[in-house]
Amino acid sequence: MNSQQEFEVNKAAILEVLRSAGATAAVVEYDGSGDSGGVELMEINGLASRELGNALRQTPVAETVVKRRWDAAAGRMDPEPTVTTRASTLEVALENLLWMAVALASRSGWENDGGGGGTFTVDVKTGIATLEHYDNYVDVVHTNWSDGETAVAEKEL
Repeated sequence: MNSQQEFEVNKAAILEVLRSAGATAAVVEYDGSGDSGGVELMEINGLASRELGNALRQTPVAETVVKRRWDAAAGRMDPEPTVTTRASTLEVALENLLWMAVALASRSGWENDGGGGGTFTVDVKTGIATLEHYDNYVDVVHTNWSDGETAVAEKEL
């Protein structure tokens, strides 16, 4: 099982819980910088109240976990990873699905330096998960002054 397949299996388990509760979407926002970051907000939309959404976050979900190991003798990842299932909650499963999406979108390390963040949405009706990610960057403008002349040079760090 590859990473995309692991993502799809876990998304299906999450969608089953969301559909059975009548939710329309799950939305997770994340943000960070300076080498740390995490989930800032998690909402379950389409329910009668926020309290129902909070309770639903504790609903059990069976998460599929793929453990890959490095085969030092072969100098590569073992082509046959170990696949297991673990008991989780919707809240933990959604956060883990978010981090899988970030990795699949090649955005690992987003929390370093200037950082970044984004919004991860699982649409129950369409069954589509969407990641909207942004990266922060630092732009430095140096100004030198000498004898009444000003020279401006922009340099991106």
